[in-house]
Amino acid sequence: CRIGTRAGPKSFEGLNLITPVAVLAIGGLASLLLAALAYAFLLSVQRARQVRHHQARLLQVNAELEQQVSERTAALEAARRDLEPLMNALPSMIAYWDRDLINRYANRAYHESFGRAPGTVPGRTMREVLGEDSFVRYQAHIDGALRGEPQSFQRDFPLRGGAIRHS
Repeated sequence: CRIGTRAGPKSFEGLNLITPVAVLAIGGLASLLLAALAYAFLLSVQRARQVRHHQARLLQVNAELEQQVSERTAALEAARRDLEPLMNALPSMIAYWDRDLINRYANRAYHESFGRAPGTVPGRTMREVLGEDSFVRYQAHIDGALRGEPQSFQRDFPLRGGAIRHS
C-alpha cells in the first residue's frame, strides 16, 4: 500500500490499514446495532406500559368483583335474617344436609326434637345427629336423596319425655 504525503510517497508494507469503505461498513454495522438496541428498548418500554395497563385493569375488575360479592353476601344475609323467624315458627323439622352429610341448617323444631341446644346441629354429621342405629336404618333413603331421587317415608320419632312425633 502506498500513501502519498508532502514529503513524498511512503510505503507501509505488511501494515493493514482500514480503508474508508471498511470504516463506513463498521460504522454502518454499529449504527445498525444501535438502531436494533434502541428498537428493543422501545419495545420493552411499550411492553412495560401494556403490563402496567393490564395490571391496573385487573385491579379494577378485582375491586368490582369484590364489591359484587360483598353486595350479594349482604343480600343473602338479609334473606337469612328474614327467613329465620319463619323457619323457626314452623312446627315441622327442617334441616339441610350437604353432599358430605354435614348439616348446614336446622330449624328450632329440629334442634328440639333431637334434644340439642339451638345452633348446635349445623356443622355436625348426619350420623352424629341421628345416631348410628337411625343412620343405618335410613341409609337407603339417604343414598337415594344423594343420587337426586325424591324420597318419601314416614317414621315415628320418640321425643324426650316419652312423646312420639310422626314425621
